[in-house]
Amino acid sequence: MSMRVGVDVGGTKIAVGLVSGDGTILRKSTIASAPGSPQSTIADIANEIRALTDAQGLSVSEVDGVGLGFAGTVDSARGRVRTSANLKWTDVDICGPLSRILGVPVRIVNDADAAAWGEYRFGAARRYSSVVAITVGTGIGGAAIIGGTLLEGRHGLLAEFGHMTLVPDGLPCGCGRVGCWEQYCSGTRLSALAAERLPGTDRGPATGRDAGAAALLGNEVAVGIFEEIGTYLGVGLANLAMAFDPDLFLIGGGVSEAGELLLGPTRREYARQMGLGGFPCADVVPALLGNDAGLIGAADLA
Repeated sequence: MSMRVGVDVGGTKIAVGLVSGDGTILRKSTIASAPGSPQSTIADIANEIRALTDAQGLSVSEVDGVGLGFAGTVDSARGRVRTSANLKWTDVDICGPLSRILGVPVRIVNDADAAAWGEYRFGAARRYSSVVAITVGTGIGGAAIIGGTLLEGRHGLLAEFGHMTLVPDGLPCGCGRVGCWEQYCSGTRLSALAAERLPGTDRGPATGRDAGAAALLGNEVAVGIFEEIGTYLGVGLANLAMAFDPDLFLIGGGVSEAGELLLGPTRREYARQMGLGGFPCADVVPALLGNDAGLIGAADLA
């Protein structure tokens, strides 16, 4: 049986999994991640991989490779992390040292790319040839798989969709620009609108989670917040359709857990925008694999 290791490196935790060739996670564990020495993090990952393979009754040399999905900008060809805001890394060779420690090939991709690939191979996008994935979380991330090829771009920035300008002279963004897409339909925006428009709770200002709960109970203000977020999401999809013309838009991330509260207005606005020019619409569906998508995708790409 073909087996690979997937590693999903986030800002606060690192998930490590032993994954079979059909995308099944055989064993999985999680360790903490924190800013600091890259050498220490690399050693921690190597130790966790050894522990997983030992528990499975295998040696590390019996796995076909290790795939890393990394939150940050990466240089996949050179096996390096270009920048990681969470871990405070800049231009770090991670694949070389990890491969030397373990004695197996190691590949790195962006975490959103890994998650999209997992869904493409084994999840909600497996029946489609060309997929644009949108991760709606604290910000907006993304990935593009066209004709079975994962597009990464020269500088690892290809699918940083959240920083497309949606509203000229709009809200300021942490990237230094203004009017970025993620300023209008991310989890951060959802929480800001909830705090602004809904009554607070005994815990403090209303949150995005509070907005979701209220909307499910029929609160018109809360429903209106999701209408606004979804409308902006639909506008962005129409823009991306003009660039990629995919078969599918795959929507993941924490905010997508609102389901049709978000996807209903997203589909309506996307269809309206495309209809203005008489253009066909791609399918718009939620992701299926949840938090395991990145780990599974990274393993499959190893």
